[in-house]
Amino acid sequence: MAENKVREYCLIVEGAYLNEGEAEHALRDPFIEDWVEQTGHFKIHNIDDIQVTSGVTLGSLGVVCIDERIFEIASVDPEHPLTEHKAKGVAETVVLIGLVISRRLKRLEYLQWTNQKVTEKRIAVFDELAPLLNDLYCYFTFLGGWKDLTPAEVVGRKRKMDRIVHVNAPLFSKTFVDRYEEFIGACYETYTGWGQDAKLRTLWERRKESTSDWKREWEGYFSDPNDRSDPEVIKHKYSSLMSCFSAELGVGLRSDHVPSGYIPANIR
Repeated sequence: MAENKVREYCLIVEGAYLNEGEAEHALRDPFIEDWVEQTGHFKIHNIDDIQVTSGVTLGSLGVVCIDERIFEIASVDPEHPLTEHKAKGVAETVVLIGLVISRRLKRLEYLQWTNQKVTEKRIAVFDELAPLLNDLYCYFTFLGGWKDLTPAEVVGRKRKMDRIVHVNAPLFSKTFVDRYEEFIGACYETYTGWGQDAKLRTLWERRKESTSDWKREWEGYFSDPNDRSDPEVIKHKYSSLMSCFSAELGVGLRSDHVPSGYIPANIR
């Protein structure tokens, strides 16, 4: 009496994979990712627990390359070949997975594009703001070109920097904005009176000694000597701010070291 053998079916698919291993990963990975999302873990034996379609587990399917970019998906279990019904179920699932992967890739591409645009904007803000912050740091610690700025210009810098930071605040973390405010608070005395400009929390006497064209009215730009900030505090606040700034750019800049020079000992 002749054996009544079940007719075996397979799927023929096309994909831009270099070898069978890549094609097999493309088939298995979405199922494994979904399994991990649901269970929180995956072990190799779980591959026989993952259902591709009714009566077909992921572990029972194999991928064979039959031509360039052409692959066959079939059962590797001789006791349970793919029937027509099961093959259709696998085909529908593979098509659905393809749609899901396509959507994920598009979403990933969009997120990458968005992150790139945010990074580009942050870099533009850095290019505009960083030199102003450095000028401010140099002025309050008597470093670099501190003598190139007049007190009126330093007060004006605050308005310009505040505008840059507040307009672009949504692009940065709250930590960055907080550190900026801390640095500015160490440099300027604010809320000095209705319609009054912020005052500089530093001594003016040594600046007068170093400036040949010192103007008497400039002395009014400075806060009371008791409200001045220690240059070491300015240095710490500046380093903390710039470390955070560089870290938020996300382009590999060093955030663990901010060159800040040595503060002269005779300015206190």
